[in-house]
Amino acid sequence: MISLLLGILFSVMLFIAFRSFKTLKINTLQAVVINYYVCVITGWFAFGESSQLSLISLSNPWFIYALILGVAFMLVFYLIAITTQIVSVTAGSLATKISLVIPVMASLFIFQTQQKTFNWINYSGIALALVAIVLSTLKKEKKDVQIHSRSTRNFLLTLAVFVCAGLIDTTLNYLNLHYIKPASSAFFLVILFGTAGIAGSIIAGYRIATGKDRLQNRNLVGGLYLGIPNFFSVYFLLDALSAFGNDGAFLFPVFNIGIIVCSSVAAIIIFKERLSRLNQLGIVLAVLAIFFIAYQEVLQYLTTSSN
Repeated sequence: MISLLLGILFSVMLFIAFRSFKTLKINTLQAVVINYYVCVITGWFAFGESSQLSLISLSNPWFIYALILGVAFMLVFYLIAITTQIVSVTAGSLATKISLVIPVMASLFIFQTQQKTFNWINYSGIALALVAIVLSTLKKEKKDVQIHSRSTRNFLLTLAVFVCAGLIDTTLNYLNLHYIKPASSAFFLVILFGTAGIAGSIIAGYRIATGKDRLQNRNLVGGLYLGIPNFFSVYFLLDALSAFGNDGAFLFPVFNIGIIVCSSVAAIIIFKERLSRLNQLGIVLAVLAIFFIAYQEVLQYLTTSSN
């Protein structure tokens, strides 16, 4: 449970960092590329001395997966950025959040790692979680943007974000189930983020070379304070998966909803954002969804505490 809470906490810190980019006029792509290298340094210094350096080798069964996922991390991020710019912020955000249905279904029907028998209340919680995510992330869009978003191209972009983001989470769940051991999880992330940084450097370098972007010091600063929470958000997600027996059907909805609820509170307190009535309803439903998904654990905890 501690790993789950820490994963949510560091993910919320990511939200705060990204939210500050708009205010500070930080180039998101360049900051993300720098952030990946900071992730590598963070992982190395945080866990390098307590792990065997021999864990990083071509003989590791997860090594090739880490390389592939590293490239995927960067490409999916860039795809989300393009979708946000061309379609809308809401489309990109919703596609990313709702993609949790893919690892949840994989956990239930392919990996079959659920630690309990799911009943209609649990399944209702998963369905309610999707509704809560939609309502809590809906924002008013300009009319012309809504019309423009109906084009086939934009639909395919949004669908690609949904599928790719879901497959990344599913792959992480699969690797954590079969290949990644607690002693090697930090170095798995070092390789993953390092590969993502190299892939991102190619994209960012091309944009700078073609004059589409300029290299600025503030982008470096943005990457520095984004990288540390980014590393630990994924690290504690993997740790939480291990703690809950890789039960993605339970973990991913609770994890994502926890991030949404805490991020909304942070946005209200720090950035003085206002939530619409639909957003407020989404937050309430999110809390209810968590209870439906995890009500057995909640009742068991209450019973144990009372004894």
